[in-house]
Amino acid sequence: MDPPPVADCGGNGPGCGDRDPIAPSDITPAYRGEDHRNNVEQVIVDSPIAGIWNVFVTAINLQNVIDGPQSYTLVSALPIWVNLDLVSDTSWLCTEVEQSGWQQVGFDDFAWTNAVIRTSYPYPPEGYIPGTLGSHIWTPGGGYTAYFRKGFTVTGTPQISQAIVRVDDAYDFYVNGVLVGFKHEVLPSGAQTYDITPYLQRGENVFAIKAWDIITVDRALLFDADVRYVENPLPRMEVTRSNQSVIVSWRIPAEAWNLEYTTALNTPTNTWVLIPPPYPSNTTHCVVTEPAPVGSKFYRLRKP
Repeated sequence: MDPPPVADCGGNGPGCGDRDPIAPSDITPAYRGEDHRNNVEQVIVDSPIAGIWNVFVTAINLQNVIDGPQSYTLVSALPIWVNLDLVSDTSWLCTEVEQSGWQQVGFDDFAWTNAVIRTSYPYPPEGYIPGTLGSHIWTPGGGYTAYFRKGFTVTGTPQISQAIVRVDDAYDFYVNGVLVGFKHEVLPSGAQTYDITPYLQRGENVFAIKAWDIITVDRALLFDADVRYVENPLPRMEVTRSNQSVIVSWRIPAEAWNLEYTTALNTPTNTWVLIPPPYPSNTTHCVVTEPAPVGSKFYRLRKP
């Protein structure tokens, strides 16, 4: 599964159009229905309905699987919407000591500890945020003031996203170092909702919360964020041969994809060589022209 996008342009493979190594008698026309034999599938939806689609991948008849579940790759001809449900749990890092720059993405929180779930908190999370999977959390030491961080990665263009924060009692809420919201009084005791779309960025992000207790010992943080972003479809590489040149092209935009080549596959000395960017482009494609190789040459697009 998960075959790499590789094309052979040395005149010996289908990537150059010189010959098809598959005999016509080996080809069976595609048909609609379940296929429990092949590990590369194409799904075409006639007249798709606008909205959010969920894709479920199920393995069939796996044999001799030693390392547990197998990974899979989903490639779409259209942009892919990704939804991250980030809630308060023990993956959040915390401390009771304020440190310079703790709200920023690049802050080193290696020495921070994992938050603990307040199992003794008297009120259920669903009473404040209906349907949440989050838990009431705090520091292991249970101090009056706590600092929390939750890092995450956005690999596309951020879309409409929101965060719901509820702290017993007060808090400051930051996204990537920007103060987005706060509550410095005991009341209201419910949750507050914030639009965090303008503060998200492609790449590394962080939620940071300073929370403190004012009048009671029932201190706790409850958090539920819905982060949405759009991933552009994977670029489709096309390779053609023209006289003594090889032309490699792929549709733009294709940020952060590098073109690499190798002269052999599946050998101990197989190494991929970077063709350094930036790459020439026209209005629709990146186009790289190289001298035709004497032997085989394989190309791939890879994100560092």
